[in-house]
Amino acid sequence: MQMTPYKPAWVEIFIIFVMVLTLRAWAQPVQAAVPGSARVETGQANQFIADLGAQAILVLRQTGQPVEHREAIIRDMLSQRFALEFIGRFALGRYWRAASAGQQKEYLSLFSEFVVETYSSMLGGYVDESFEVQGATQAGQYDTIVSSRITSGARDPVRVDWRLRMVDGQPQIIDVSVGGVSMSITKREEFAALVQRNGVQGLLDVMRARSRGLP
Repeated sequence: MQMTPYKPAWVEIFIIFVMVLTLRAWAQPVQAAVPGSARVETGQANQFIADLGAQAILVLRQTGQPVEHREAIIRDMLSQRFALEFIGRFALGRYWRAASAGQQKEYLSLFSEFVVETYSSMLGGYVDESFEVQGATQAGQYDTIVSSRITSGARDPVRVDWRLRMVDGQPQIIDVSVGGVSMSITKREEFAALVQRNGVQGLLDVMRARSRGLP
């Protein structure tokens, strides 16, 4: 049996917090993310992720502030940094087309609420992170991947790769991989299993129940 690489909880919290609070700020209809004609240059990509990491770490260290206050800062700071249209459709995969417009809207709302509720209560203990950008490489025809390292206290450093694409003339993040595991693909597989068993509405029912703290 193939084992999933271990992802330290503090790293997963950092990445999920960044990605999902950005989704939470977005409430527009989803369309496909169309690649632009230009790739994100490596220097620009490195700086983009360095700024993102520094700002997110700064917010996470504000443990004297309520979680809601930190969430609001992150939402404002990152509302334009993720290709939300691409992420939203990718996570639901081929089942996106099977969902009605109302189901699509509810799914995006429930997805953000589910992950925020899961991880926000754990944020306060992680105050000693450091974030280092290690370089960028080209990937395929359109994308640039920026490699970074996150460390926390005496824990082993963890590699985090950020996949960027130029969308509507701006660099945006379309995926994050932690320890070689794509978080978009992980969520896609989890949701696909639920839809296969119970349909799109069944997935929404499960996510709605979790958002209310039900088993």
